[in-house]
Amino acid sequence: MPHVSKKKLTEKSQKYIESRFLAILKKPESVMVLKDILTNTELTMLAKRLLVVIFLAQGYSFRKISQALKMSTSTVDRYAKIIDKGGFENIRKLISRNSKENEVLENFIASLFNIKIPSYNGKNRWKWLDKVLEK
Repeated sequence: MPHVSKKKLTEKSQKYIESRFLAILKKPESVMVLKDILTNTELTMLAKRLLVVIFLAQGYSFRKISQALKMSTSTVDRYAKIIDKGGFENIRKLISRNSKENEVLENFIASLFNIKIPSYNGKNRWKWLDKVLEK
């Protein structure tokens, strides 16, 4: 579990830090920056959170998602309920916009996990995941 300081930032300071961080994430080398500042556990946690939302949006079953991401079905269900209440709106918008942005997001997540995602679009795009789940 990440350690959060009990000393609170001012709202102005927090907004400034967030804006600078988001500016860094817009750069092509953002994955390397994240790998520099986050532990492997934090990177995995971030990638899994993004992937569960993507996989739910693509219609994968709770069981398949939990097996692929090594998380409980109740955790997947919790994310599904957040989505049902309108949560993760920005991620869902990014996923639904167009395939080029999907590819960028998926490759970003894959680079965190050091996995290769196929560069083609279409129905069989996540076939690699199905193979993993069959094992």
